[in-house]
Formats: sequence, structure tokens, C-alpha cells
Amino acid sequence: MESLSKVIGWQIHHTERLQYRTKSGSPIIRLKFYHYPEYRQKVQIISYPSKCKVKNKGNNSYFLFNQKVNMKGTVSLKRIVRVIPTLMSIKSNNWGKISNYSSEIQQKYQESSEFWPVRIPRIQGIAEQEWFKSDSLFDWVKGSYFFLNKKIPFRENQDERLGALKALLSGTGDCEEFTDSFITLARRKGIPCRRLTGLIITKSGNSVELMLGLRFFHKN
Repeated sequence: MESLSKVIGWQIHHTERLQYRTKSGSPIIRLKFYHYPEYRQKVQIISYPSKCKVKNKGNNSYFLFNQKVNMKGTVSLKRIVRVIPTLMSIKSNNWGKISNYSSEIQQKYQESSEFWPVRIPRIQGIAEQEWFKSDSLFDWVKGSYFFLNKKIPFRENQDERLGALKALLSGTGDCEEFTDSFITLARRKGIPCRRLTGLIITKSGNSVELMLGLRFFHKN
């Protein structure tokens, strides 16, 4: 990867091998696998797997393998893609009002789960804080950022996923705990929010690490 002033993207090599065995002769194997979507990035297919066709559906494209094979063997899928991110900057703090979300959307995302305990008393106490009451999406996100940085001061890698409640009570966690805590608070507020996962490729390009992200929806 180049410096941010002249990003040219990442060239990513994928190799998968599928070993198969069947009792019938000349079976047909049909595989369908997606690659990186055209979302805030451009994707160039440098080399796609042999015996595969490239198909498109909306902003996504995928490879389709549909071949008659022998009774035993290996299907090797090798491909090379270049991902070029679209650099963006926040030009406005007007993200709209949280109250603009419909009650139907808010209810859909306000159910509690193991890692996102939206309805427990501990979260209710946080909801009484002044920053939490803001109706400005921008101000609320900024307030939650400062709150979580103070509430979880110890950045420690976890062998298992703690979830929002344990992270808030213990004050420890890694990217998973920050993500789960933010989602829990956002859903408690009525902000539709989801958890995303992905990979960060280090500048040296020799190693990768797991990154957790989140996504919430607004109209601007």
C-alpha cells in the first residue's frame, strides 16, 4: 500500500482447494462465491479462476463454477483482485436527527441479545446521562465515543468475546468489546446499527489482523 496521498490499493491473492469424492460417475459441481463489493472502493479482477464465469448482480460480482468432474479429485480456485479504496472525509456534522428513524426500524433493532443486552438496568443507567439524550446523530456518536474511551480504558486482547456488559463492568476489552458496546448503546437509543467484520492489511503487507467495524444508517 502506498501513502494515503496516493493510494493505489491492495493486490490480494486467493487460493482455495475443494477436495471431493463421489459414488456416482461424472457429477456436476456448482460453486458460487462472491468477492469484494463495489462499496466505497473499486475492485479490479486481475485474474479469475479457470473454468469460472464472472457474473454481476447489483453492486456485487461473483464467480460461478459449474463443471462436470470425475468421481474423485480437487477443484482449485485461484484468483487475484486489486482493491482500491475511495478516500473520504467528513465535511459536515449535520447527520440528521435520531428521532427521524421510524418506530418500525427502531423496534427492529432494539431487541436484546447475548452480546448486545439492550434492555438491562445497567444500560438504562447510561441512557440517563446527558450526552445520551441528544437527538443529533453526530453529537450522539461523538458523545458515545468519548464515553466508551473512558469506560473501557484498558485495551487488552481477549481470548473470547466478552460482550458489552462484561466489557462495561470490567473496563477491559479489544475491538470486539468496543464494537459490541457501541452497538448496544446505539440500539438502546433507537439507532439502527449493525456489526461488520473485515481485514486490515498492514503497511508492510506481510501480515493481516482482524478488524471489527460497525455501520449505522442515516439519510444524509
